[in-house]
Amino acid sequence: MIYFTADTHYSHIGILRHQPLRATAFSNIDIMDSALIDACNKIVQPDDELWVLGDFIWKATKYGHIRQRLKVRKLHVIQGNHDQPSLRNHVSSLATMGYRRFDGRFIHTTHYPMVSWRNREHGAIHLYGHTHASMETVLDMWFPGRLSMDAGVDNAYRLLGEWRPFSLDEILKHLGVSNAITRNN
Repeated sequence: MIYFTADTHYSHIGILRHQPLRATAFSNIDIMDSALIDACNKIVQPDDELWVLGDFIWKATKYGHIRQRLKVRKLHVIQGNHDQPSLRNHVSSLATMGYRRFDGRFIHTTHYPMVSWRNREHGAIHLYGHTHASMETVLDMWFPGRLSMDAGVDNAYRLLGEWRPFSLDEILKHLGVSNAITRNN
């Protein structure tokens, strides 16, 4: 299966100050890291693919330690504003953005939300992070059927009640689209 997440901010003590929901849920950064890793490992199996849409780990010195604790073998990262280029040594791929077909559906991945993206008018989906679910309610209201969403752990908590990655099927269901093949562009 294919999973997406963003903004895990492993080892980032400041995230507990900047995100009140996390401060309520986790008393310290070690507890947050363990909870997010355990939640990920509970659903993402070794043969699955996990796509992290930025802000994976705060400190480059922790890359190997955190990566070792995640059991998924195929870990791809779309670089966020807190990810260093040296992360490339610990993941399957590192890019600034991506566009590819996942199980028949074209998906454009970035760390930052976009107003428009490649083949949006042909059904391509846009997944992003960075906003920590702060814009989702307003965007859903203003742009129903927009084919984009924040795939981050904060939005997973908002929608699913759990700090974990979204499966591709959950994303498609949330966006109200099928897994039908989209135009090959």
